[in-house]
Amino acid sequence: MTLSFETFFRQEASYVHRTLLRLGVAARDAEDGVQDVFIAVHRRWEERDRALASRPWLFTFAFHHASNYRRLRRHRREPLSEDGSLAVEPIAGNDPERALEEAQARSVILRALDVLPMEQRGVLVACDIDGFSGPEVAEQLGIPLGTVYSRLRTARPAFAREVRRLAHERAT
Repeated sequence: MTLSFETFFRQEASYVHRTLLRLGVAARDAEDGVQDVFIAVHRRWEERDRALASRPWLFTFAFHHASNYRRLRRHRREPLSEDGSLAVEPIAGNDPERALEEAQARSVILRALDVLPMEQRGVLVACDIDGFSGPEVAEQLGIPLGTVYSRLRTARPAFAREVRRLAHERAT
């Protein structure tokens, strides 16, 4: 049984939304971005290799959309809340304190990702957050495997430094 595009959209729309946010698309533009990504996916729907995992393929569309979005400078900084953090919706749940902590952690991660150039950010998100292998990322982004690993070696410490800086800033 083949997966219909409609079913695929329903199953993967939230993944694309999260990925666009991680790649630097402003929250206010992410829903439109999801639609744009799936329009592009629909155009290539019949060309996809059904033997391969669909998320790395889908990540490629999200990455290209986010790259164009950032390059065209349509994005603006999200409004900051009174404490200087990004305005991020808390996660629904029974524990408001935990939901707030998770929202603050997501805010730090998104802000830390902002310091990375798009090429490094995309590889870091794909490998370290989405869990794709280096070869999958190389194939989907059309770059050499060595470039994937080189970008990761550069991005990881820069990201970690920024997370530490933001955490220190928050503590003071």
